[in-house]
Amino acid sequence: MNSDYYFQQGVKYTDSGNYKEAISCFEKVVQIDPQNYTAWLDMGVVYFNLGEFEKSEKCYKFILEHKPNSNCGGAYNNLANIESLKKNYDVAMSLYKKAIECDSENIDAFYGLGGVCLLQHKYDLARSCYEKILSLDKNHLYANIALGNIYMIFNQIDIANNFFIRAAQLGSSEAKNLLNKQGIKWY
Repeated sequence: MNSDYYFQQGVKYTDSGNYKEAISCFEKVVQIDPQNYTAWLDMGVVYFNLGEFEKSEKCYKFILEHKPNSNCGGAYNNLANIESLKKNYDVAMSLYKKAIECDSENIDAFYGLGGVCLLQHKYDLARSCYEKILSLDKNHLYANIALGNIYMIFNQIDIANNFFIRAAQLGSSEAKNLLNKQGIKWY
């Protein structure tokens, strides 16, 4: 069997949540074709989902060391996610920014960077990140909620509610509850 077969099986196992089998398939892919950076990236994601962060990091670092321009946005973004979980926020911010340099439309990297900025009370940068997300995808539920929350922090209730209304339209029960608590009926 060739590496494409194992790759497709790995994706199938990943999608069904059978991560151990997915890892086995992705390992076969990279044994056959060590230059398959998509398999390295996917294997890193699966290790991340299993909570095996060191193995996940090794996959992403392999990509960046061997082919820095291939999948670099995803690799940097996923390394940033790991650093964020470790509460290494400055390192995470730097990695999210590198992910964005690789791909200026990487919604996941903007979202991660926005989240880290919120944790560090860097609200202007967080707002910029979420606004960029909405410029790429106006229906991004969590960016609408995050912007609503940022505007609430600054007591700009009307602006915040506009974002919460959009989030409610997108199906957010959290946003609906916030609106209802303010007397804005949302069913």
